[in-house]
Amino acid sequence: MKKLLLFMLLVKTSWGAFETSGIDPRSSALGNATSALSLGAVSSFLNPAGLARLDRAESFLSYSDQFGLRELSQEAIGIGLHFKKLGVGLGVANFGKADFYQEQRVNLSAGKEIISGVDLGITASYLMLKAEGYETQSAVALDLGFEWEKSKFEIGGAVKNVNQPQIGGDVVLRNYDLGLLYKALPEVNLSAGLYYDIDFKEQVQLGQELNLSDNFALRAGFQTEPNRYSFGAGFLWKRMEIDYAYVNHPELGGSHGVGMRFTF
Repeated sequence: MKKLLLFMLLVKTSWGAFETSGIDPRSSALGNATSALSLGAVSSFLNPAGLARLDRAESFLSYSDQFGLRELSQEAIGIGLHFKKLGVGLGVANFGKADFYQEQRVNLSAGKEIISGVDLGITASYLMLKAEGYETQSAVALDLGFEWEKSKFEIGGAVKNVNQPQIGGDVVLRNYDLGLLYKALPEVNLSAGLYYDIDFKEQVQLGQELNLSDNFALRAGFQTEPNRYSFGAGFLWKRMEIDYAYVNHPELGGSHGVGMRFTF
C-alpha cells in the first residue's frame, strides 16, 4: 500500500512539493481559477495581496483528502486581521502523515493597498519535509502577489517560491498563478486562471459561481493537465461560512474538501 501511495505522491497531478491549491475549497470548486484572487485569511496560502482587503479579524480551517486516501490528506488553519493599514495573516498547513510522508508549512503574510484598487502582498513560509526513514528537512520560501480591481473586473497574480529553496536535496520550484474574474451579473461570477511551473504543462482553469441568495452559492469548474471537473457549494450563516468542493481525476478518482471561515 505504501508503494502505491508513494507512486501517487510522485505523480500528484500538477502538484509540486508544498502545493497549496487544495487548501481553499471555494477555489477548488471553481477549478482553482480564483486561487490568485483569494480574499481573507486563506490568502496567506494563495495570494497574500488578498489580505489587504481585510476589514475585520477572520479565521479559517480546512480539510481535504486526495483521491479518498487519509494518508494524502491536507489540513490548514489560519487567522487574518487588519493592523495599522496592513492586512496580516498567519497560517499553518499539513499534508500527509508523520509515519509515511509529510509536508508542513508555517506562513507569515502581509498585504497592503498601494493605490486605489491595487494591492500587493508578501508571504514568508517555513517549510518542513518529513519522510519515513529520513531526517527532517527544512527551508524558507517567499511568495509575492498582487490584485487589481476595477468595476466588474478583478485581476490577480502570485509567484510562489520566488527564491526556489532547496529542501531534502531538491529545489521547491517557482510557480506562477494568474487569475481573472468578471462579475457578469450581481448573481454570477465568471473566472479564468492560468497556472505554470517548469515541471508541468500550463494549466488552464475555468470557473463559474452562481449566488442563489445572500446565503447560498453553487460553483463549478474545469481545469486541464489532466482534464478535470469540479463542483461545490458555499453556505453563509451570520459570521460563519461553510464551503465544500469535489474535484474529479480521470485515473485516480475524486477528492473532497471542506472549509469553515469565521469573522469577528
